[in-house]
Amino acid sequence: MSRRMKPVPPDPELEAELEAMEDQTERELAQRSADEARVNFRWGREQLDFVRRAASVMGVPYQTYIKQAAFRQAAEDLQIVKAAGSRG
Repeated sequence: MSRRMKPVPPDPELEAELEAMEDQTERELAQRSADEARVNFRWGREQLDFVRRAASVMGVPYQTYIKQAAFRQAAEDLQIVKAAGSRG
């Protein structure tokens, strides 16, 4: 049984609002640094809730928390590899 979506009549007010939002997004994207990159990944709800709780305890937004945690872990891993290489 296939459901067909019913056409929605145009809403000039909504269309104007969406166009303004698109324009704002384009302006913001144009102002971004050329060396900035976007990273996307998928997590389960339980994993994300866990990270959000930790971020809340630390008093930062969860995206900031994830960036900080990833950077700290990468720095630690590189230090371990560097120390292991200097022993041999």
